[in-house]
Amino acid sequence: MPATSANCACSTARRTALVESLRSEFGSLLEIGGAAAGMHLAVTTPPDWNDGEIASGAARQNLWLWPLSLAYLVDGRRPGFILGFGSTTASDIPRAVSRMDSVVT
Repeated sequence: MPATSANCACSTARRTALVESLRSEFGSLLEIGGAAAGMHLAVTTPPDWNDGEIASGAARQNLWLWPLSLAYLVDGRRPGFILGFGSTTASDIPRAVSRMDSVVT
């Protein structure tokens, strides 16, 4: 489907809601990457976090967090998450991030 201005406006609103919610809930604890475009963000976490275990716990609560460490093909993996926001409304994102905070802390 070609991008329309309405689609772009929705994805921009979702992306903005996600970035603002992550910053509000986690402060500088998470490093946010890929916020300029697309339907996913990558966030890196402190090195002692086990993103695979956290993602498993989140899944038990119907929250999708893709472990970033699985995306690495070389040594030097960084823990974190790939967060999709394409199917979530901008108004639902703050609540989802709050749920994420309760899973990881």
